[in-house]
Formats: sequence, structure tokens, C-alpha cells
Amino acid sequence: MRWREYLRNGWSRATGGPHLRFFGRTACTIVVVLLAGCGIPEFAYLAPPIPGTVTELPPTVTFSHSVDNDTDSFFGYELYYKFYDPETGEQPFQADRTAIQNAAAGVVASTITARGYRRIQRLDSDARPTLAIPALDGAIPFTVTLRFQQEPEPEPQTPQTGAVASWTGDAKRQVALVRDQAALGNPTPPLGFTEEDIVPGVHLDLSGFEPNGLGLRMGLVIVSYGVDFATGRFGEIYSTAVVPENQLRIFY
Repeated sequence: MRWREYLRNGWSRATGGPHLRFFGRTACTIVVVLLAGCGIPEFAYLAPPIPGTVTELPPTVTFSHSVDNDTDSFFGYELYYKFYDPETGEQPFQADRTAIQNAAAGVVASTITARGYRRIQRLDSDARPTLAIPALDGAIPFTVTLRFQQEPEPEPQTPQTGAVASWTGDAKRQVALVRDQAALGNPTPPLGFTEEDIVPGVHLDLSGFEPNGLGLRMGLVIVSYGVDFATGRFGEIYSTAVVPENQLRIFY
């Protein structure tokens, strides 16, 4: 096993942030000292996701995984969302899209949130990344499908959250998705993307909207996420972002 794999195994993903267990910190210190000047890469590279298709109805987005990522540093994909007015939202959406896609990897996360986008979370955890890609999947190409306000594939254990991500890498994967729960006051049960969960003017991510009978538009942002093991800095890193060119239509 390579030295960065030892470090990766010492990394704690459970908290959702860049925290090392005690063993991991100790190992990292020793390894960095011993291997200084021994050809360690100067930076870890995260390739952006490869854009796929966008379907307005039923709301569906696909993107493909790139195998060009630094395999030790790549952890998965972060997803973000923002609602727009169905009649006047196209110009603001295009302005947001341009700003986010032009943002360098080092500032892309702050740019995304500054433009009013919020994280999509897994139903069972708010840990980063939203889509944790197993190491066995990371080395092979595959396509991720994001489906909103559709019936999930038959899976009794999958709650009806109105959104699901699925892909087939080393095995078939399916993840139920919800909106940014911390921003919504951590409601119980969690708020997803079902028609019943979308209440204009009530929730923070829907403030400023009034019921209009037309539904809403929703923009998505997809970005690769990881931890910089290559340089020994061990900070969170991102790729540049992909913003699908068309919005999805969301009903309530």
C-alpha cells in the first residue's frame, strides 16, 4: 500500500470536515518529514465532473466521473442547488452560472455560496462530500444520474425524499438526497424535494417566492471534492464547477 493510502485511511470523514484522527496526524507528520524532497507532487489535481444531459421534465441531470483525478485525494462530489422564479429567473441564473463556472478551484466553494446556492445533503448525513465515491469506483468511468420528484428505483430501504442519485461503479449505488437542513433549522423529518416539501415563502431557501401555479426553476452545481494528500497540507480541495446549462422544473 502506498504512503498516501495510509494517510487516507487515517482521515475522518464522519464529521464532514478536514479533521484527522490522532493516529492520522502522527502518521502524517512522520511521513511528511521522511519523504520531504522525495518526489512528492506539488499539488493534488481534482478533475471536474464531465457534463452530461439535462431534462426539464421529468427533472433529471446526468454527469460522468473523470478518472483523471488524483486517486488518493478524490473523495467524491459536492452538489448545490438554488431556486429561481419561473418567469424572471433566467437572467439571474445565467449570471450565477457564468460567475461560478469562471471561478478558480481555490475560490469555487465560496463563490458558489456567495451566489446563493446551498448544499444538497445525503439523507443520512451532512458530511462532505454529498456523494461519497468508494475508492473502487474512483478508478473507473461511470455516469451519475440525479432524479428529482420521481419515484426512486424499487428499494424498500430508500425513503421518499423527492431526490435520488444513482450510479453503477464497482457495484450499484443509490443515495437519497435532501436540501440544506442546517439552513432550514434542522427540521424533523428532513425537508427534501417532494412537492409537499416545497413551500414558497416559508423556508429560508424559498424566501421571496409566492405561490404562482407555475412551480419553480432550480439550478444545480456539481464539483469534485477531496482532501489534499499530495502536498501534505491536508486541506479541503475542489475542482472547478460544472453548472448544467438548463434549469430543472420543480413543482409544489
